[in-house]
Amino acid sequence: MLIKGEKKYKGIYILKCENISMEQTILHLFKKNLEKLHIAQNILICNNETSIEEMQSFFYRAILYDYNTLFVIEVLESFSNFQHNKMYSYINKLLN
Repeated sequence: MLIKGEKKYKGIYILKCENISMEQTILHLFKKNLEKLHIAQNILICNNETSIEEMQSFFYRAILYDYNTLFVIEVLESFSNFQHNKMYSYINKLLN
């Protein structure tokens, strides 16, 4: 599941999906960058039922991963402010 090309990509990118569905956008991202369909462990769909442990586990795996691959987080409208704050807290902790 490596990103195609020789350039090594590293970072976090934010994309707001307005004109097409998020599922189509995610599919397009994987086809464009990996030339493959995604696997379940590379996507986290966040809603009001997403546990703090699920987020933490996903971010540890995505941010600390040694290889040049793509991880996607889909945040649905039902995701609470508390969950948003926890998500940003984990990201900041791992990036420092």
